[in-house]
Parts: sequence; C-alpha cells; structure tokens
Amino acid sequence: MRIPTVTSLAVATLIAFGCSKTPEDKLIGEWKGTDSGGQTATQGASVGSMSSILQSVKDKYKVGAIIFSADKNGVPIFRTAIGNSTVGEPATTDMHFRIGAVGWQYLTELMLLMVEQGQLSLTDPVSKWYPNYPGANLATVRMLAASSTGFGEYITAPVFLNEVGADPFRVWSADDLITRSLPPYQTPQFTNPGQNWEYSHTPFVMLGAILEKVSGKPYATLLKEMILDPLKFSDTRLQFDANPQLPVLHTLTEETFQDSIF
Repeated sequence: MRIPTVTSLAVATLIAFGCSKTPEDKLIGEWKGTDSGGQTATQGASVGSMSSILQSVKDKYKVGAIIFSADKNGVPIFRTAIGNSTVGEPATTDMHFRIGAVGWQYLTELMLLMVEQGQLSLTDPVSKWYPNYPGANLATVRMLAASSTGFGEYITAPVFLNEVGADPFRVWSADDLITRSLPPYQTPQFTNPGQNWEYSHTPFVMLGAILEKVSGKPYATLLKEMILDPLKFSDTRLQFDANPQLPVLHTLTEETFQDSIF
C-alpha cells in the first residue's frame, strides 16, 4: 500500500556506522532492583548476556532478525544484529526498515512542537480545517492524536482494499484517504468524540494534513526541519515510493508472508 511511511535505521538512528566490536565480558550497564531478601541488588549486563537475551527473544517469538542498540548518556555502547534479512543475507546494523505505526509518534511530537510555538491549539476543533466532515465540530486536535474521534477507519473498507489491490503502487493523497473513511466507503466507529477510544488511521492522516495546512509546508519538510535534522537522524526519512534506502532489512507481511519493504 503506497500510504506515506517512515523508514528508519534501527532505534531511530541510535545505531551508528564503523563501530568496533565490544568484548564479550565488557560491562555495558547496570540494573538496580530489590532481591528476595528486600536488599538493593545490582546486576551487571554484559555484551554476552545481552546477546543471549536477544537470541532467546528471537527464538521464542520466531523473529527473523533483530537490530539492537544500547546507549549511555547519548553514546552508543553496544550494537548488534542477529538473524537474516533474507535467505543467506545476514542482518547488519546499517540496514533500514519501515517503522510502521512508530511514525505516529513523530506526528504527535510535531503537533506538540507546533502547539508550543502557538501555531495551533490542542483544543482547536477539527471543523476549523474540515468543516464538512461529520462530527468534526465535536472533535479536537487532541482527539485526533488520541484516537478518540470515532472517525471511520478507511483502511478496512472493502472498496478501498480492492482499489489498493488493483493499483498497489498508487500514492494516495490525504484527501483521498479521508474521503474513504466516509459513507459509502465506511461508517463512523462511534459518534461521541472524546468519550470513547478506538484505533484508526484516519485521524492521524487528518492530523498530518492539518499540520501541513497550518504551516504551509509539506509534512516531509516539517518532519525534517523540526525533528530529524535537530536530532541528527540522518538515516530516517519519509518515503512515498517503492525505493527504500539501502541497505534494507526485508520484512514479510503477517497475512501472506510477502516482502513488505517495498
């Protein structure tokens, strides 16, 4: 589906390049807690123990690959990749992959930054930008970010799914997707905004479109200027096409086990 997604180097570019391997017995961190006797206990975490834990997680949940990074005071201290990207191709720490719904965290952070700058308010009604959308006068910007608007979920509409299957490389505009959250495509999840909760892609798409309308800038530009560049996330980007940043960590869909990176 050619809905805008963000591709990211693992752990939001906490993984760097050209790092030396860490000795297996090196202490990389400490965990403090209470032991069975009620006394404070400190347990060291070595590279060897962390590698063992990651391998156990991979085996238990049948994960194809894991890319992991740990840092201390902003300095990476342990990076590793286990498993395979594809058959015969080991995963590496410089591989990129789609981060899916983690992209909503970037979106809501942008929203909050723009609220701090006085560009909009969390209590602004959605009808300010979408006056003809049913229930928009009862929903606020905050509710869009909190999945509490009740707006219909376009992604589950049978007609929409058929359209995606017929043209899988189509780049959908926000207005196209928002339209497909309404009848005859879809019906509201609930009609009392702010009084219930149900996950939906529609409010997030609408929120991104509102941020564009408020700023007069494309969402990709906002993301780069306000989050990616200040945090030096040089390996994270908004992607609209089927050309992921290389090297790429291949992933499979849950339903069909087809390669979903493109």
